[in-house]
Amino acid sequence: MPWPCMLDWHPSTRLPSRSTAPNISVFTSQYLQTLTTVGAYAVADKTLADLKDALTGNDIVPPSIMETVFNQDLYQVARAIPENGQNPVIERLKKLTADNPDFLKSPDFRIAFSYFALLGGDFHLADEYAQAPQTEPSENRQIRSYDSLLQSLAAAGQKDYPRSLRLAREGVEQFHKEILSH
Repeated sequence: MPWPCMLDWHPSTRLPSRSTAPNISVFTSQYLQTLTTVGAYAVADKTLADLKDALTGNDIVPPSIMETVFNQDLYQVARAIPENGQNPVIERLKKLTADNPDFLKSPDFRIAFSYFALLGGDFHLADEYAQAPQTEPSENRQIRSYDSLLQSLAAAGQKDYPRSLRLAREGVEQFHKEILSH
């Protein structure tokens, strides 16, 4: 089965098997990120399930694809509307960070987990993750601006408006510096 072009692809299309499409997981992980970016969540959920199926049995999976699956899986849970009380992503984040406390030392995980906690409605947890101790501050202005902006949102959610405004200004200034540096 040849791999269809994007124009021929339809949400009901199953992914080709690993033997017929060795690079399918790379394409699909990037496509999955695009789907969630544009808000095509139903198609993204099916694509995530198909990608997980396609990866089953593979001994070697590129770390970037595993990271995409990990993040998209959390994002899927974070988008779920809780039936009773707390969003299930909050408990999952707490378990992940309890089992793997070093996750929060990574700027990428710290930012992602803060974002998911915000989506789950737990401003205190988002703030805790955003302020988690790092091995060293990031040299990347974009990462620093994300940190500031996430902390700003978390502070606003906790009604700490002076802190929220200060952090929002810092985040916007970092973004501005990042744009001017390019």
